[in-house]
Amino acid sequence: MKTVLFYDNTKQNSRDIRRMLAVASCHCIIPADAAEFVQALRAAKYDLLVYALEFHDIVRQEMTGKTIQTPVILLTNSKFEDLSPLLPEIPATNIIAKNSDGSLKLRDIVSTVRKILHGEDIFGVKHYLSFGTQSEVFHIRDSAERGEYIEAIVEFCRRFHLRNTVVQAVELFCEELLMNAIYDAPRDADGQSLYNHLSRKNRVILKPKQAARMEFACDGEKLAVSISDPFGAITWDTLQKFLVHCFGADREKVQNLTNDTGGAGLGLYFCFASVNAFIVNVDPEKRSEFIGIFDVSASPKDRHTRYSSLHFFSTEKKPLFALREEPKRIA
Repeated sequence: MKTVLFYDNTKQNSRDIRRMLAVASCHCIIPADAAEFVQALRAAKYDLLVYALEFHDIVRQEMTGKTIQTPVILLTNSKFEDLSPLLPEIPATNIIAKNSDGSLKLRDIVSTVRKILHGEDIFGVKHYLSFGTQSEVFHIRDSAERGEYIEAIVEFCRRFHLRNTVVQAVELFCEELLMNAIYDAPRDADGQSLYNHLSRKNRVILKPKQAARMEFACDGEKLAVSISDPFGAITWDTLQKFLVHCFGADREKVQNLTNDTGGAGLGLYFCFASVNAFIVNVDPEKRSEFIGIFDVSASPKDRHTRYSSLHFFSTEKKPLFALREEPKRIA
């Protein structure tokens, strides 16, 4: 049984997480106060660290200069534009947004813990929807046909009577990521881009082994959309660099970014901004997958005021992070 060290400032969250992580076959260590949290960090007898952003100064004080060997999940109710400047200093590739009342998104946490600790296949929308939900899958090779595939998912959304705001967000998400999979992702044997230099108006026909894959499904509460490519070039450093850059710019500068300065990263920024959770899965040099989770049960107001979660999973296993000296302060 795996052990999770969990520290948050809400007793209800601590009670909920103990129950839910038992579902994921995990033992949970929940310190009673900051002093016990420090002791648990020093003991390092855990397989996964989960903590709220409010306690990052404690983690930094204890771990600066050390390599963090275990995965980390950060919990936060900060807006991403406020959090993004700190992203390079945070030892987490999974950042889960709390609900507006500070409670936890328990199913998101369980799905994340299972993927991290239990060696499950990290790919696919199945991890984020109710058991038994059926998905539809398409393989895309021709850039001229991507509109037909987007129309297919729009029709799917209509069958579920989803709001126009959701449908529009899904269209944006698919358009950006299909262009990424067709134009930006393909590479030759030396790792050089094949089609990134082309205008997006130029037609590209991919070889069968280069084809993009689109999968989508809805369980009545969440719509999950996945677009993947067989190249596996995305990295956590690249993803966070693009997001930090775009969130750090004002709206006018973001809108005016070109391929020379933003490239596929600008598309990733718009995709992240349009979903309730953005998941990136990668098997280096083999497959990259981008999943958007849309909360279709919420009202438009609630959906757009909730904070987005960000996840990055890789099949590559290595020490995750070394905290730097002279940290930035967290307000």
